[in-house]
Amino acid sequence: MALFGEHYVKTGIFTKKEGSLLSELVIMRDNADYNCFYEATEEKLVPLIDPTRQFIEKVKRYISDKQN
Repeated sequence: MALFGEHYVKTGIFTKKEGSLLSELVIMRDNADYNCFYEATEEKLVPLIDPTRQFIEKVKRYISDKQN
């Protein structure tokens, strides 16, 4: 996460908001995998669906642009 922030957020490729979203998703994933008491509820997840889709599309565009 630190490298993502250093190379992509601080350079302006991705916004701080997108960096925070990615961080939140990684933490949720770690909790879901390693914390047997963690509960991924609909209330927590639904608000993240659209921002995550937008982030994924931006990553795809960035990769595509780098390949051309």
